[in-house]
Amino acid sequence: MIKQLTIVETDPDLAVTMQDIEEFETKFGITLPTYLSEFLVAYGGQFVAEEFFNNDGDPVKIDAWFPVKKNSCTVSVEGICHSINEFLGKIEYIPFAIASRTTLHVKITGEDAGDIYYFQNGHPNDEPLPRYGNWTFESLINSLTDTFPDIIV
Repeated sequence: MIKQLTIVETDPDLAVTMQDIEEFETKFGITLPTYLSEFLVAYGGQFVAEEFFNNDGDPVKIDAWFPVKKNSCTVSVEGICHSINEFLGKIEYIPFAIASRTTLHVKITGEDAGDIYYFQNGHPNDEPLPRYGNWTFESLINSLTDTFPDIIV
């Protein structure tokens, strides 16, 4: 079950339905993890108050969530996936947010599907990719808070 987040602003043009998710999966020949699909339907196109989490003692702020759909003024999951598919011919990671100038992706294939990885330049390439802490997409979403977390020493 998706954690209840506090919606502070909505963009109806970016709202996502389960049909949109199914069309997205068909277009790219992928299957999204269930929790990611549920999150995108619940909060795609929304701006939420909970944007902080604690990564092994380091407070982190989600600077931007990527909407699934493209519009004239946003970078979208669909647009990034199109670029990745063109460049690599396959999609193994789905971008979902920018945090501390790093693009966060959720892995959608293999034994580590659902785990979070990061890319300094925004796009995955053929190199081995660093895992972002011990986070899965679900654990990251469930840890979000609307206040800056304390630093653990």
